[in-house]
Amino acid sequence: MASNKKQFSMVRALGLAILGVCLSGTVASAATATSSFTVTASVASSCTVGATNIAFGAYVPTAASVGNSTITATCTSAVTPSVTLGFGNAGSSLPRYMASATTSTSHLPYYLFQDSMLSVPWGLTSNQTVTMSSSTGIGTITVYGQIPANEFVPAATDYTDTINVTLTY
Repeated sequence: MASNKKQFSMVRALGLAILGVCLSGTVASAATATSSFTVTASVASSCTVGATNIAFGAYVPTAASVGNSTITATCTSAVTPSVTLGFGNAGSSLPRYMASATTSTSHLPYYLFQDSMLSVPWGLTSNQTVTMSSSTGIGTITVYGQIPANEFVPAATDYTDTINVTLTY
């Protein structure tokens, strides 16, 4: 029995020692150190531009043919770009014209407009401001095209023109 009392006293002493350490707040802990870093980026102002083709389809001289192109500008930052259109085959005069791939003297005249009413033509100095979305950096404008009615066409063939789109920002 003395042995049991001795064991009990030792367990009691050990328990009181552990309790004393816990209550005193002097528990050993791991040391820490901290640091930080900075995240940076530079955004250059840049834009890209794309355009869909105008396909007038089969021209019937008794009626005007109409079509349109959507020009899309995508920019990296808040800018207000403007669009200027080249003259294609016409060089620097109006009307613009599509040329025959098979007969160099065959031309089909057409006009490009800034509005759906076909009242504001694109000219040599005409440009149009592109309204950009502040949340996406994307803006679009529509170019309206028309081949007038009653155009004389000397050759029944396909006609084409290429219009350069310049985005200034």
